[in-house]
Amino acid sequence: MKVLDLLSHRIGEDFPGVVTGIANFGIFIQLTDWLIDGLIRYEQLMDDWWEVDEHRGFVKGQRTGRRISIGDTATVRVARVDPARRSWTCRSSNFTAGPRPR
Repeated sequence: MKVLDLLSHRIGEDFPGVVTGIANFGIFIQLTDWLIDGLIRYEQLMDDWWEVDEHRGFVKGQRTGRRISIGDTATVRVARVDPARRSWTCRSSNFTAGPRPR
C-alpha cells in the first residue's frame, strides 16, 4: 500500500520495467525499481490489434508484426493509481525485446 501511495504522486512519470505476464486483456509490467506489477490493457497499447498466446507468453501485432514477450523490457508511464483497489495502470512508452529462446 505504501508503494501505491508513493506512486500516486508520480503520475505521468516514466519508469523502467519488465513484462511479467500476458493475459487475454493486457500485459503485466513490473517496475524494476519498486517491484510492483501494473497492467497495460491492449486498447491502450499502440495502434494495433493484438493476437494473444498466453501459453507461450507473447502477443503479436496483426498490422505491425510487433512481438512483445515475457522478459522484454519496457519504459512505462504511470497513468492511474487506485490505492483503495490496490492497483495501478500504466501506458507504454516503448518495449525492447529480451533474449529469445532458440
